[in-house]
Amino acid sequence: MPKKKPLFMCASWWIWVIIAISGLGILGSISSYFNSNKKASPPQTQLTIQNTVDQEMEQKVEKLRADIVNSFNETLGMNIFIKSNLELIGDNYFIITLTVNDKWYSLKEYQQERLLEDAWQYFNLLGVKYDLRKPEDMPWKVIFIDTYEKELAKKGW
Repeated sequence: MPKKKPLFMCASWWIWVIIAISGLGILGSISSYFNSNKKASPPQTQLTIQNTVDQEMEQKVEKLRADIVNSFNETLGMNIFIKSNLELIGDNYFIITLTVNDKWYSLKEYQQERLLEDAWQYFNLLGVKYDLRKPEDMPWKVIFIDTYEKELAKKGW
């Protein structure tokens, strides 16, 4: 009985070329699929610029954070604010939660409203002062809470 030729020897050479090319195409597709799932690293200069911007932003926020309670009490003429919590929402929108002492409860309703309005305006002015927002940007939100963290009043978006 004559020996059978292996399958790859039976076909014409051009069929094997087509099989090889399509096989390489499939392998290329598979490798490009796995490589596309890897995140491309941005150029080093872009990272350096971003890190510098982040550091500048952090410095501005820390200055604002340090200035809030003392300047609020001095500017508004009352020692009513105990502490503050500054929360960044998105890229440049802040919410400040101010803890007020029990003097809040002795204020009349119109005085509470004025205090909230003044604190809201002053907080937004400080944002402009520290170059964290522009005057035409959406105003930031101010929330008053008491020492038991009960929400008392809020203004802003």
